[in-house]
Amino acid sequence: MPTTSTVVHKQDIERLEDQLGQLIRIIANMNERINYLETIKTNPFLIPSK
Repeated sequence: MPTTSTVVHKQDIERLEDQLGQLIRIIANMNERINYLETIKTNPFLIPSK
C-alpha cells in the first residue's frame, strides 16, 4: 500500500510532467510564430497558406 508521501511525490511528478508538456507546446508555438515572421520579413508578398 503506497504511503502518503509516495502519493504526493507521484502527484508532484505528474504535475511537473503536465507543466513541461505545456512549456513544450508554448515553445513550439513561439517557434512557429518566429518562422512565420521571418518568412514574411524575407518575402513580404508571400500569402500565408493558413
